[in-house]
Amino acid sequence: MADPAFRPSQLPAPSPAPARAGLLARYDTQALRPPAAAPGGSAALAVRSAAAQPAWQALLDWCFEGTGTGACPWFAPRATPDLATPFAAALLGGPDRAALDAFATALCLHLDGSVALAGLPGQAARLAYRLQVKAQDLCWWRVRRRADPWDCGWGGWDAAAVAQLARFAPRRATLIVVREAVQVGNPGERTAALASAIAELAARRTPWRHPVRLLLLDEGERGTADRDASRQWLQDASAPGTVSVFEGPGPQLITSPPSMLID
Repeated sequence: MADPAFRPSQLPAPSPAPARAGLLARYDTQALRPPAAAPGGSAALAVRSAAAQPAWQALLDWCFEGTGTGACPWFAPRATPDLATPFAAALLGGPDRAALDAFATALCLHLDGSVALAGLPGQAARLAYRLQVKAQDLCWWRVRRRADPWDCGWGGWDAAAVAQLARFAPRRATLIVVREAVQVGNPGERTAALASAIAELAARRTPWRHPVRLLLLDEGERGTADRDASRQWLQDASAPGTVSVFEGPGPQLITSPPSMLID
């Protein structure tokens, strides 16, 4: 039975902290670099090409698995949404670097809303879409939808970006793409720094309100010792958890479309 003395005005006022944080948060250009720009109109074509590859749907399912609803009760704005898997890492392997880059770029453009934004009729509609996305960031009680834009981009491209990756905090669901750990220069030093950054990032996952997915691109043939070493390297860096492994496209998939939604 309801308490006759109860009045709605007696409910505590919701804290504005999550809404304020969502309003002020911006795309972290120090930790993430959006996909390389290219002439307009190619994003949708790139996504259609990538979506025909066997790994496409499997990677999308991996991104969304364990992300929860993203919602908290309206009266508990400071609560942390239930995230079964706040952080997950995967390896996307393939024989061609350019094709891997193009595939990962298309995945980013699909998830971050660039394709949806480019398909809208005119500047007014695009502005309204951006404002709608920002407004959704303020609503801690809102259930996340599969079509909601993510933050996506490349991480760990140099020493400063590696250091920033360790301190990254997601403002919304995020996909971070990292190229293979061993590169020219001083690969041993860079590999150790990147592994440390990924480990620190994974260790900070508990208070996150949004899921983070880290995708390592690994150029090489399937079933080789190098592929196994890359998977084990990522497993050691991102533990605990199991590293998913996907086989990427061949050299026929090469595109470089623009990212549009990074505000």
